Amino acid sequence: MIEGAGLSVDLLDVMNAAHLMFEDLTFRNANHAILGGRKGGPGAPYLTIRRCRIQEVVYGVTTASENSVGWYIVDNELTGVNQSWYPRPENYMSPGHTGLNLYGQGNVAAYNRITRFSDGIAPANFGPPPDDIRKHPVNIDIYNNEVSWAQDDCIETDYGAHMLIRASPRSRSTAAPYTLFVTRSMA
Repeated sequence: MIEGAGLSVDLLDVMNAAHLMFEDLTFRNANHAILGGRKGGPGAPYLTIRRCRIQEVVYGVTTASENSVGWYIVDNELTGVNQSWYPRPENYMSPGHTGLNLYGQGNVAAYNRITRFSDGIAPANFGPPPDDIRKHPVNIDIYNNEVSWAQDDCIETDYGAHMLIRASPRSRSTAAPYTLFVTRSMA
């Protein structure tokens, strides 16, 4: 078990690292369990997280970096810190934010069980994608995840550019099971 010092501290910062694999581990009691990048930053390409338990965190696995490519996040249990999903509080992205926050290209999130976050799964929501089309959040596959107790969206696709696949999700106890907002159409 890798345990943090509380909800204001990030547990693992893997920015600038590539080809990391975390398997059969427990991460708990932190702001970010695994932080893989910030907007415009280096990111963490080819990150794999399998069969892990992530508990009592504000953010589960997060990147906002367009350089976080090739992620494989499969068969994990992520539990946030929200005590209820209803009624939705005025500041609904608090205390728990997002279970899986993905950005970049070619990322996969499948067979995860996510609960007690405001959003279960979402592309990083920092506005329109970068001007460089090669840095857009594309080819992100989200399938067969079970998301519950979401104060906002189980799976939010608002900030994906194109080829964002959301298939066969199971959702319950949520304010909005899915949202879709196309930010830009690519020809």
